[in-house]
Amino acid sequence: MTEIILFGIDFSTSSVIKITMIQSPRGMKDVLPPESGKWERLERTASGIFSSFGYKLLVTPVVEKTELFVRSVGEATDVVSKEMYVFTDRGGESICLRPEGTAPVMRAYLNSPELKSRTMKAWYWGPMFRYERPQKGRYRQFYQFGVEAIGSNSPYIDAEIIYMLDHFYKNLGILDVRVELNSIGCELCRPPYKVQLVDYLKSKSSELCEDCKKRIETNPLRVLDCKSETCSSVIKNVPLMGDFLCSDCKSHNNAVLKVLDDCGVKYSENPMLVRGLDYYSKTVFEFVSEQLGGRQNALGGGGRYDSLSEQIGAEKIPSVGYAGGVERTLLFMNDEDKKACDVYIAMLDDDTLRACAPIVFEAKKLSLGEDINFIDDDFKVRDIKKHLSKADKLGARFAIIAGSQELDSGSLIIKDLMLKKEEKITMHKNDAKRSAEAVVRRLLEKKNS
Repeated sequence: MTEIILFGIDFSTSSVIKITMIQSPRGMKDVLPPESGKWERLERTASGIFSSFGYKLLVTPVVEKTELFVRSVGEATDVVSKEMYVFTDRGGESICLRPEGTAPVMRAYLNSPELKSRTMKAWYWGPMFRYERPQKGRYRQFYQFGVEAIGSNSPYIDAEIIYMLDHFYKNLGILDVRVELNSIGCELCRPPYKVQLVDYLKSKSSELCEDCKKRIETNPLRVLDCKSETCSSVIKNVPLMGDFLCSDCKSHNNAVLKVLDDCGVKYSENPMLVRGLDYYSKTVFEFVSEQLGGRQNALGGGGRYDSLSEQIGAEKIPSVGYAGGVERTLLFMNDEDKKACDVYIAMLDDDTLRACAPIVFEAKKLSLGEDINFIDDDFKVRDIKKHLSKADKLGARFAIIAGSQELDSGSLIIKDLMLKKEEKITMHKNDAKRSAEAVVRRLLEKKNS
């Protein structure tokens, strides 16, 4: 990272003062154009698809009571014990920056008598915080989107979320995405499985990594999810949860798989797939892509968490959800939104700018939802050569050009910068809306031709 040094003068002492430019905190990234365009497209796609399936936007505070995550995620987990940003506020209460989104959504649901009267389908989007080593696609302030269905134990809800997410990722152009899924049982059939698993892992403990040796006592299922090569040979031969499923869990899992088969969703059963938290049960799943390769190929994960509400302090409420990493998803997305076109505004003198500004404003308003974006129009007067050079650097498809000649003749020029062709559009004086309608109509015709 380049350090920028500024210098100032202390006139009381006539000495030079070195002022260091403030940088963003480590692991926290600014999102700037043009990269922000991909963020916008991701959020727009999420909103459109999730809403069409009946999942409505839910916004929770960035700050929550620390106790919420101690109860839900677990005090012994790395997230709570090592990674959370925890503070004591001025009232003496322990609060934290949220490290994940599911527990806050459940807390909001439990706090709302109106929501608790029915099944709630919701989606969210926002920043999460974990103090860990920054790396590609992973930051200390990172963004997640998620979907949650609270209040239903139907396997068709599980299948609907998986189907919806499959459509979502493919709509973003991630065509090789597939889902891996497993059933990790319930509070009836998982305890006997854990006994068998712990006995096996203890017999092989000398072959496990140091983290997994500790997990045998605290969370043995997490050993199955270990990415260490040290543990791979041990994991290959562990007892499988599928052999211990009760009749209800088997029936639930079979119903999910049947619907996915009927819908043509590409999936694979992964008996080693687990979730690291005790409140998960039955269906667990991840969406993966081979574009990055290796074992860290997941875009996000989810599952059924029927016991989370109990850990927060309420009655048992069947629920299922998913959380996807925004930064991780962006790594898999194409750079360009092929459907949209960018338009650059080139005004050549002050009088023309003053006359055409209302037309530009109206054109922007009329372009809403039409995949036409007006880019970097700083409303500065330049000569045509400088305008076109800037438009080229910005990757604009069209330029709207006007100068004194156009102002006198009552016209605007629309130049196709890709085809190097231009045409004149009538500018109706004192009727900005009519002029803007003509401009936008012609832009749409040229874009779609």
